[in-house]
Amino acid sequence: MQGDDLFWCAIQPALQLVTRILNSRPPLWQAILDIYTTRIVDDQRDPRLWAPEGSEDANYERHQTVAEPRPGKLVCVYDGSGINEPALSTLLQTIQATGYRSERHIEEYLNGHVCWEVTTGFQFSCENPDFSMRNPVTWGMTSVNYPTSRVIEIEIAAEAIWPLLVDDFTKAEKAVASFSLACIMLHELAVR
Repeated sequence: MQGDDLFWCAIQPALQLVTRILNSRPPLWQAILDIYTTRIVDDQRDPRLWAPEGSEDANYERHQTVAEPRPGKLVCVYDGSGINEPALSTLLQTIQATGYRSERHIEEYLNGHVCWEVTTGFQFSCENPDFSMRNPVTWGMTSVNYPTSRVIEIEIAAEAIWPLLVDDFTKAEKAVASFSLACIMLHELAVR
């Protein structure tokens, strides 16, 4: 895509919207950048149920089921008001006592380690018995292959960009597609 002026011109409105939103420093984005607003969700409340091998529990039927271990702990971001907010972990309390502020460091890290890719949204096979999903299409996906790589790979479905590249769509339809693309990009950036 590098050097493809048509592509960059087509996605420019979405990029401008994402930039404008992030530069306005909305409270949710600030909370995502602040390590002290993060709490690990108890495994019992993690909606991503990973079925133990050989399990026939009906609760696993409505969720992804793979043979691999859970990819990581699910975290929840709180607003810092203290309402219904679990206590900070001992490690985070120790870090907080030093006066460390994470926002600037996380933004610097994101500026140097996010890699955007355009791929197909049809990444999951409905015929794969190890992976059941109601909708085999994804508009975006974020992954980190830590510890082998520290790059945050964000994949955006080409199907979300395609309407911006085709002349048959009206300006209104392209505006909707740009807004949708911006929403996908913001969503993927918010994944921790």
